Order: sequence, then structure tokens, then C-alpha cells
Amino acid sequence: MDSNIQLTRNGVAYDFKVSPYKHNVVYGKDDSLEFVFSSNLNMTKFIDKMEKNRSDINESLSKRFGFNIFNDKLSDIKLYVKIEKRGFLINKDKESIEWLSNIILDGNNLIIKS
Repeated sequence: MDSNIQLTRNGVAYDFKVSPYKHNVVYGKDDSLEFVFSSNLNMTKFIDKMEKNRSDINESLSKRFGFNIFNDKLSDIKLYVKIEKRGFLINKDKESIEWLSNIILDGNNLIIKS
């Protein structure tokens, strides 16, 4: 582990930019998001709940609009916000997204507001 990373006694990283708890999710060729967590516990919860959450949200949206909707990126971002309460950091390509309000989700395309 990098000596610059400051973790609490319980292994919590409050500085997300240097957190060792990262999970990369690939959505397709050249399309991935790296979710950064404050703790291993939060990252593990995210990974464990991801598939069921995707199924639940996709089913809910499909019922609401009357046709099949599959949007794993939307589901994953929603789950991340639900689990990670100490901050927000998602890396896309070489850009960092530090606020949920900086995201525009246009279908499956995630756009970062300037």
C-alpha cells in the first residue's frame, strides 16, 4: 500500500483521490467506470449487490415504460450513491467526477458537465 494513503484505524479513506478501494466496471469496448470507495466494506457491498440492483432497476423501468430497458450504468451509479455516504468519486477515462450533479446520462452515454 502506498505510504501517502492515510487510512483510519478501521481502514477508512476519507481522501477519495488516494483511496485504495477502487472497482472498475466495464460496460463495453472502450466504456468503463471506476468507482472509488471510502472503505473495503462499501466496495464489497457494491460488488455483492450490483447484479440484483441492475435486475431490479431494469425491471422497474421496463414495467414503467412498457418495453425492455437495460441500463446497467444508471443502476450502478444509483447503487454507488446509495452505498457510499462519505463522498463521491467516479473515474471515466482520465477524468474524475466528484459530484453526482456533474453527470448527464444520455441513454448509455455518460457525459461529464463542464
